[in-house]
Amino acid sequence: MLGAVGLVNSSARSSRYNLDENKIGIAPRVGFAYSFDSKTVVRGGYGMFWIPLDASWATNPLNDPANSISTDYIGNNGSVRVPTNTVATPWLNFVQPPGASIDSKTGLPLVAVDEEGGSNPTFENPAYNYGYMQQWNFDVQRTLWGGWFTDVAYAANKGTHLPAYNLEVDQIGDNYLAQAAGQAAAAGGNATAASIAQAVTNPFASIAAPGSSMSSAQTTAGQLLRPSRSTTACNMPVGKLLQHL
Repeated sequence: MLGAVGLVNSSARSSRYNLDENKIGIAPRVGFAYSFDSKTVVRGGYGMFWIPLDASWATNPLNDPANSISTDYIGNNGSVRVPTNTVATPWLNFVQPPGASIDSKTGLPLVAVDEEGGSNPTFENPAYNYGYMQQWNFDVQRTLWGGWFTDVAYAANKGTHLPAYNLEVDQIGDNYLAQAAGQAAAAGGNATAASIAQAVTNPFASIAAPGSSMSSAQTTAGQLLRPSRSTTACNMPVGKLLQHL
C-alpha cells in the first residue's frame, strides 16, 4: 500500500473536508418514443443517478474518523445508591481530543490513532470513488386483434463503486490458502501444521502501534504474505452490480 496519512485544513490538505469533491457528478436522463404506424410503438430511455454519501456506512458522518472517539457517561459504580458523577462533574475521565500533533511511535497524526493505544487507526482515502447507478431500457409494443396487444421489453441496471461495508481486500492469496489446506489435511486436520501458521520474526514490531497485534516480536508467515504486510486487515467500501431484465 502506498500513500501518506494527513489532516484536513493543513499543509497536507487545504480542504476542511476529508473527501475530494465530485466534480463530474452530472446525472443525464434521456428518453424517446417513436410510432412506426398506428399499431406499433418503440420506447427507450437512459438515466444516471449518483448515490448520496450518507448511503455508505464508511462515509456516513456518524462514522467519520473525526467522530470516532467518545466518552461514555457512567452515573455510578453500581455498588452504592448515590451517583458517583454529578451534573457538576459529569465526565471525570474525559478523553481529550487527540489533536493534530504526530504520534512518535506510529508516525500518524494523533487524531487518526484511537484511545486504546493506536491499534486501529482510521482514515479515509480522499480520492473517493463516488457510487452511481445507470439504468436503461428498450420496449416494443404492438396492438393485435380483438383489443389485445403484445409487449417485448429489455431493461438493465448497472451499479459502479457501490457502498459495500467491510469488503476485505488484504486477504492471503488463494494459492497459499489451498496449499495450507493440503498441509493441514496431511497432518490429520491440524491447521497449525500449515506453513502460513508458523511463527516468524515480525519486521514491523518496532514501528507498529503499541498494543496492536503487529507490535509483537513475532507474527505468522501468512501475515507477511498479505498485500499489505504491516496491517492485519484493510477494508474498502466499494462494490459493483450489473442486472439484465
